[in-house]
Amino acid sequence: MGWRGQCIILSFLPPIYHSTRIINLDKSSSIMSQGRPKGRKDNPANKRIKRRESESQKNARLQKMSETRKKNNASKAAAKSKSANTGSMIGDGVPNTRDKAAAKSNSANSSGMIGENEPNNQDKTNQPASRCTNNNAKPKDSTVDDADPVVIDSEAVEVRPARNVIADLDLEDDDDIPHSCDDYEEDKHAKSTKGVEELGVQQEYVKAIQLRLREEVKQNTETTDLYLMNHLKNNNWWIRKVNAPYFAKKLGLTKAYAAYYRDVYVWLPDIRWTDVNCKPCCPTCKSNDNVGSNGFHDTHPGRLVVGLEENYNVITRRYCCYQCKAKSKEVKSVVDQAFEGNDDVTVEKTVDKYQYNFMGWNKTALPLFPFGRGAEFPAILTWKAGVDKTVNAMMRPLFDKGLKPESFSNTLLELHAAKFAMLSVRHEYEIKAKRKNRLGFVTDNMEPLGDFADKSRYAGSVPTGRYLMHVYVSFHASIRPFLEREVKKRDMDVLMVDVSYKEAKTLYQYHGKSVFRGLVTGLNQYGEVRLQFHIYTDSHEQMLTALEAFEKTRLLLGFGGVSHIIGDNPKKEASLYMSVMPSVREQQAKYDSLKVPAVRDPLTGTKYYDPKNLLIKVAHGSAEMNRCVAAMRQEMKGKAIGLDAEWNRNLNSLGIQTGNSKLKWIQIAYRNESNALQVLLFWVGDLKALPNNLRSLLCDASIQFVGNKVSGDLKKIGQDFKIEPMNAEQQKNRKNVINLGMHARVRGVISNANVSLDKLAQLTLGLSLDKSLQTSTWTKTLTDDQKMYAAIDAAASLEVYEKLEQMKDLSKRLCEDDAVIGTVVDLVPSNGNPMSMATRAASGKIVGVKEYLCPVGYNYNNQRYVKMGKRTYVVKINKIHAPGLVIPRYRYKNRKSTVTLADLGETEIVVPLEMLSEHVEGLHEMNRPPSTNHTDSNVTSPSTKTVCLPAVGAATDHATRRSDRGQIPRRRLPIDGYDTDEDFVEEEKSDWQELEEEIDNFKKGLNQEDIELLRAAIYESAETGNGAKVPLQCDGLDDPPAPELIQDKYSAVLGDVFHAMDRTKVPVKHEAKKSYFVALREAFLIWNPTKMAELEKSMRESGMTDEEIKEKKYFNARLFRECVERTVPSPKILYWRVRAVYAIYGNRIDSKTNQPLFNKASWLKANNLLKEILCGYYSDPPDLDFYTKKLGRRGEVITNEYGFDVIECFRGTNRTEAFHKNLTVTFGRWHVGIQMSDALLGERRHRHNLKCSQKRRLGYPILGHADTWAVDQLQNLVRENHGIQIYPHWSNASDYTSTDESFDTIALHTQTLHNVLEQRSREIGPVKLTREQSHISKAMNTSLPFLPFVGKEECMAYAKFVLERDEADVGDYDKAAEVWMKYVDGNKIWPKLPSHMRTHDETWSRNRRIKESEEKARDGRKTLDELNATITPATNDGNTNTAVWKEAKLPSPMPEPPSQAWRKVPFLIVGGIVVGDNPSDNNKPIPAKRKNRHKFCGMIGCPGLGGIIHCPKYIASLPKKDDSLITKAPAKKRRKRHCKVCKDHGPKGLDLNCVSGSSDQTKCKFFLIGGGRKCKFCQRYGPNGPDCGAGVNQTVCKRFELYGAPKVQS
Repeated sequence: MGWRGQCIILSFLPPIYHSTRIINLDKSSSIMSQGRPKGRKDNPANKRIKRRESESQKNARLQKMSETRKKNNASKAAAKSKSANTGSMIGDGVPNTRDKAAAKSNSANSSGMIGENEPNNQDKTNQPASRCTNNNAKPKDSTVDDADPVVIDSEAVEVRPARNVIADLDLEDDDDIPHSCDDYEEDKHAKSTKGVEELGVQQEYVKAIQLRLREEVKQNTETTDLYLMNHLKNNNWWIRKVNAPYFAKKLGLTKAYAAYYRDVYVWLPDIRWTDVNCKPCCPTCKSNDNVGSNGFHDTHPGRLVVGLEENYNVITRRYCCYQCKAKSKEVKSVVDQAFEGNDDVTVEKTVDKYQYNFMGWNKTALPLFPFGRGAEFPAILTWKAGVDKTVNAMMRPLFDKGLKPESFSNTLLELHAAKFAMLSVRHEYEIKAKRKNRLGFVTDNMEPLGDFADKSRYAGSVPTGRYLMHVYVSFHASIRPFLEREVKKRDMDVLMVDVSYKEAKTLYQYHGKSVFRGLVTGLNQYGEVRLQFHIYTDSHEQMLTALEAFEKTRLLLGFGGVSHIIGDNPKKEASLYMSVMPSVREQQAKYDSLKVPAVRDPLTGTKYYDPKNLLIKVAHGSAEMNRCVAAMRQEMKGKAIGLDAEWNRNLNSLGIQTGNSKLKWIQIAYRNESNALQVLLFWVGDLKALPNNLRSLLCDASIQFVGNKVSGDLKKIGQDFKIEPMNAEQQKNRKNVINLGMHARVRGVISNANVSLDKLAQLTLGLSLDKSLQTSTWTKTLTDDQKMYAAIDAAASLEVYEKLEQMKDLSKRLCEDDAVIGTVVDLVPSNGNPMSMATRAASGKIVGVKEYLCPVGYNYNNQRYVKMGKRTYVVKINKIHAPGLVIPRYRYKNRKSTVTLADLGETEIVVPLEMLSEHVEGLHEMNRPPSTNHTDSNVTSPSTKTVCLPAVGAATDHATRRSDRGQIPRRRLPIDGYDTDEDFVEEEKSDWQELEEEIDNFKKGLNQEDIELLRAAIYESAETGNGAKVPLQCDGLDDPPAPELIQDKYSAVLGDVFHAMDRTKVPVKHEAKKSYFVALREAFLIWNPTKMAELEKSMRESGMTDEEIKEKKYFNARLFRECVERTVPSPKILYWRVRAVYAIYGNRIDSKTNQPLFNKASWLKANNLLKEILCGYYSDPPDLDFYTKKLGRRGEVITNEYGFDVIECFRGTNRTEAFHKNLTVTFGRWHVGIQMSDALLGERRHRHNLKCSQKRRLGYPILGHADTWAVDQLQNLVRENHGIQIYPHWSNASDYTSTDESFDTIALHTQTLHNVLEQRSREIGPVKLTREQSHISKAMNTSLPFLPFVGKEECMAYAKFVLERDEADVGDYDKAAEVWMKYVDGNKIWPKLPSHMRTHDETWSRNRRIKESEEKARDGRKTLDELNATITPATNDGNTNTAVWKEAKLPSPMPEPPSQAWRKVPFLIVGGIVVGDNPSDNNKPIPAKRKNRHKFCGMIGCPGLGGIIHCPKYIASLPKKDDSLITKAPAKKRRKRHCKVCKDHGPKGLDLNCVSGSSDQTKCKFFLIGGGRKCKFCQRYGPNGPDCGAGVNQTVCKRFELYGAPKVQS
């Protein structure tokens, strides 16, 4: 088997290389010599094979090869016609692996063959070479015919260059396919193909499994071997690919490579689970009572499912609902009878379609399996294929992060292709190993794996981005109603509303045009999205529909109203919000009736906690502390103590906090016998361990420790003093540790538990706490102020707790002992804390009923009559606050939808004990909604109101916003030198000295008289009347009102102060711009002076100078904003502060341009802003707190490097603008349709709300995932199984019903236009809509979608419309949208909104003007054409002025590397793989163990090989007289005798004992007395004769033949 040719085509490499290389094996090759590989040149075996082949044998072999080639060429032509549409084969005519069973016998007898149809390469020695193996030779250009076979080791396999690997699983554009149905219905929707496509290896394997399942699922199993069902039951109903070869053999399939097989999952739920009825429910009637199996599908044995690295198949069978089948036939019969004989009358017949045949994996049936067993199904299927749930779970977060579907498809393609490449490499290594170890002949049909997408072999398939989008949208449609409930369950006191015009330019595209103009988003005080919808125009009228639906949802779910709204233009938006939201009107009426006292200096008149009644005891030393604790236990009244602790901050050399010191002081407050407050101050700073009494007190479970975030103090005590019982558990989980923030929250005192002790004292005690010494240094010796400060914290904590204990806990459910007849109770959600997101739903009284009769039309647990059981009570509802609360176990009699309080009304209902709590008067008392009728459509209906309101943003800035940073605005210079609303630019940097001078100039602009006059006008308005000088007069501004006439007004609709600062546009490069904005910021926002003084003191203690602090304050104000509150003062103060900035800076002249800072437009905007300030649109209301403390991931309060708590502010619309900006950054270049945009926005909204809740809601669980529906069900199951709430502060969204409020795409048209559209739709008749059009129609609750102008037909129709419309209607776009309906045909022309008519009319008018302009310039253009034709260069004639036109060429392929570029090492190691010649591959094969045959009997492995006496055949042939030699020892035990000769001369370790020589050494059978070996044949066949000595080491005895016959002596 030498190398007969001199060319090798290296296409046994993995197909990812996409190339075929040819190596010339000449004599000068350093790799191979004389056409033979190294190590085989002088192989005698090879020479022997060549020498033994006679001429006749050679001719016979060549004749057979020729016949095989002819036969194979015929099969090629047939395969080409059959596989024209399959697309990816290794080579045309390469037979399938499963069809090559006969090739093995042929290849075993042909030394130059690998496959049955490939000839030897001896006739192809004249092929040109493309790469020479000689390092000194140059590569030669050559081409290789595709029909030429590949020669490897004298064995030919015809292999084509590998085809490109691309994503091929796409969503076909077939709108007739009912995508809600996954049953092919006899394949009527499958596209017709020419001929019958040949099945591949995996397809035949799946089909064979299905056929086997048909046999094994039959009832008669006595004669059937259930090996497949037994395997499925033991392997979780998976058939893994490692078991595929075994099952392929059992199923009678032809053997194929193991890489061609995939996993198979079998879904037969009714056979898998037999404990309950697990037949799938009918998708129509939602029941499995009348469902039976309907056999397996004939044409589709299994569905392809795409995994992360490999695909797999799923198998199920069909089922039939016989009840729905009978109904369908009945309805069809009735309709046919009704219209029988009425052929002359055209009547539209409508028949209810009952889907009674369905597959076991039907998406409607899967969730209805008992005990959630439908979740075991591993894939999400479409009508064509499916994706694994892991792939779908990855799409959701990756798409939300901005990864496009095409990019995700490329990622899957890379994973699948890399897996295939590694399988190919492993396969080729196996082939190489077999060639290395074979003994001169081929034992296997060894071929490459083939192409990735070869349908007959590997059959790899990867979905396209379009298909992944379809899967994503389909899955999101199933979870969207729940995600909307998640949004609706969130409470809102404040709503921050903003409009984005950038998001609509990228998302929501229809034929390349934007469907919407802007996105309106409203965030609550936690930063969660609560309101979101698209608008078509800038009109406020379009917001009415969404706001009305929002208000109905609030009333239906029982939430409190919105008290404040923050927007960009409060003056124009106030009327809109107050007309729709009664709560905003009530809040504004409260402010209007508020009598605001005269404004005084800050901090004047504040009432502080008075410590004069406190009894304070300071203790040092362990003995004194033990006595104090013992005395406290004796005289303590009650079991509650107020606890607080103090420690110092550790600072580095730069003054930055690096940690906290050890605990210094512990403060304990309690009530003594005389009800006085006693405070104990314990110095523990120099103790290594706490005193015993104090230690036992802190570990006592009967003592209640109260304080604001007291769990953190106890945790530090346990850590610093290593108290094991305290460190063994989390302090916040101890039942006797009470954090006052949460304690106040569950009693309705605050809505956010993350508040300070000062705030709690103000709300409960009406007193403020002095926190000026919070960051002081605590030593062993306390000052009087420190002593009072430490005592107040502990005492105030106890007093706040006592005050809160007098209030009712709104989070507790009623216990069984309190649930007695006649008790007034409140209905609350059964899951979660009712104060976390929702309020009580209703109030009523427990009545005593043994048997309960459900209201007419309803059932409880599928029964009309109900007997009261344990923990179930009948409650007579008196008042409903949340009509949308779902009452568990109630169902409609004729359908299985949920029942709400609104459905049952004020009647007697059955509720579980978990839904009952103690009644509290006055908690969120609200008016009932005007109508409790609602649907489950989740579609916002068109508004019936028609109001005339100003446009949104007429004077509002909708450019890129700034967050609440107080930074100097950065703008971009427009054409006219002034900033525009949409410009944004990076500002120039300047040093501190320039800004210092600007601020000094600002101060110099006001003389002392003006400052005193301003102070008198603000604080002493009574003295400024009667002809007093009017301050701050300015030519550009209107005269200010008299100071005594300015009143402090507040507004429920607030404006964004940061937009207000930016309203007056100034030149970008004006030298006074920077100082102007700094001064304006300081005028609007006032720092808390007390907190600022504390921070500056801490900064000075860290080593900073006053100048450095001042510089940091102006240039790095983030540190100050994160720990010091700011407030916008009342109008009486704010007006003069802002006017002073305008008066001083407005007329400042730039030294370079000689232009003032303000132009005419700027003065006008400044004047308008001052008027809005007087209306109170920008001043902080007295009852609204904008600041909360920032929490860490574990719920702890974050502190900065100076020990101050980090705070957050929701003033303005900065959070809303940040949400919009992230949308633009993430999806800025997607340009996707409406369905996908709705899915992306819904997912983003859900994940954003989840993160905000975890970040800002105290106690909200950090889940680590976004599948909140699973959390809802987990809550229900844990409560039912264990009686506890696993997430106490989680409110189930599924407890509330759906409402009419929807998000994203909503109905924004008027009712009049809606009626005209529906009338036109009835005239047109049924219309075929695409997916996008159907989605818009469903979202807008219309029969036809409103779409922008697209296509030539609509443009032509609009031209006709313009000619036919009345001149009086020009500009009335509402009327135009109604008139346009008569042109709508439901095919090419669609309904339009007034905004569509307006925008297209502007475009059409502009195009007409352009066309008229072109007509006027026709003569000039004609002249230019003649001129261009005259001076056009001629063709190439050798002159330099002529043009040369060259034909375009194809791009060149990757060139072959030159010889000097070849690698110098034999191999490389890349990614754990050896690329090149692995030296280990050249190791000598381990020789196989020789299997010898016994020459006497001819049997392999005969025992006689060790001695003929052990051969069974020899023993049977012995004469009877010699039987004594082989007889066994007698049964009777005797003393064993030993032969001394055998013992002395026998080999060590071998027990040779002939026994015969024990009495006479000359009779030893094996050895002579001198140690020589006896002839074994002489001893066996003639024991009484002499020993010839020849048979010891030879096989021939002189006396006997091998079989024992005596030899004839010559």
